[in-house]
Amino acid sequence: MTIAVANAILGHNRPPVADLLAQAYPELAADIAAFIKDSDDKAPSKIKDDTDLGVVGKIVTEAKGIARQVEGMRKAEKEPLTKATKELDGWFGDLTAKLSGLTERLEALATDYQRAKEAEIRRKAQEAAAEAARKAEAERAKAEAASGKAAARAEARAETFDEQATKAQAVENAKSADLVRTRTGGVTASATTFFDFEIEDYQAIPLDVLRPYLTRSDVEKAIRSFVKVNKDAVPLPGVRIFSDTRAHFR
Repeated sequence: MTIAVANAILGHNRPPVADLLAQAYPELAADIAAFIKDSDDKAPSKIKDDTDLGVVGKIVTEAKGIARQVEGMRKAEKEPLTKATKELDGWFGDLTAKLSGLTERLEALATDYQRAKEAEIRRKAQEAAAEAARKAEAERAKAEAASGKAAARAEARAETFDEQATKAQAVENAKSADLVRTRTGGVTASATTFFDFEIEDYQAIPLDVLRPYLTRSDVEKAIRSFVKVNKDAVPLPGVRIFSDTRAHFR
């Protein structure tokens, strides 16, 4: 077990990982600091000829070699911890996956029930509203055909049916959560209305409409892919595509 893993697993009473690493590699940081200082002293402030280029190239290749060695040390220290982390995540992840599977199955059953319950409530409310409206219309027909107190009573009954129709329409147009919310078994069962999507034709999607929802990094990633594929620098409006040069040593 490496010192990093030991520190991570054996508890908070151990020294910080950075202190343990410094103890395990006492000369590494000092050697690298000395190498950088010596290299800065040797390297020219500006390359004037191939000799200067050779000096810089030698330093760069040596620095990359040291960096590879340091990276190897880092991987060696991290490998047991990475393995332990994967095992830990896998063990707990298996338990949470089983619980998620259970909740998904049961929530699917509850969703089917709540949808059916909501549909039935709305259907009954719609029928009640239509029936009340029909009765109100019938009473108003009676009121028009009658006179005096009989007409007044018929109009009053029509207004009562109007109120019933209004209440039924309110139920029919209510939010899903308000219709199916139930307190049962010590929990509150409700419903959430949300909008989802399914791509039917990818090519038909108007990407300009999505522009406000794309981050700059999303766009830059797409541009890099575009430039990589279009090596001949096919024009792209709003983007300057150019060939560049970078020094390379081996």
